Amino acid sequence: MKLVYCAIPSRMHVKSSLIMDCVESEKCAPFNPLVAFPLERFEFGSVGREETMNYCRKLIDLCDEFWIFGLSKGTIEEISYAIKIKKPIKIKKEFDDEWEKRKIDFSEEISYWVE
Repeated sequence: MKLVYCAIPSRMHVKSSLIMDCVESEKCAPFNPLVAFPLERFEFGSVGREETMNYCRKLIDLCDEFWIFGLSKGTIEEISYAIKIKKPIKIKKEFDDEWEKRKIDFSEEISYWVE
């Protein structure tokens, strides 16, 4: 079973269970950073944003695939890192109601997509 890093903007935290269900429905195990690193304890707490993002990058390294569920400053940082290390990527933009106004075209930078 593949371990999937779920790139989810914090504004979409209420969709965490739905997103994890989606990953499980494709016979993969979800790693949800919003569940693993609660915002109030990590990004907004004593750990801070930069160290939390460092933890996320380490976990992207460990996961088999990287799936994008929404766009934000943080997920774009994660996407850039996943591209840099050539992590297999899948886009699930249907979960993000704000995708069209936040979208960025990474198609030329991403060499390996998961279908």
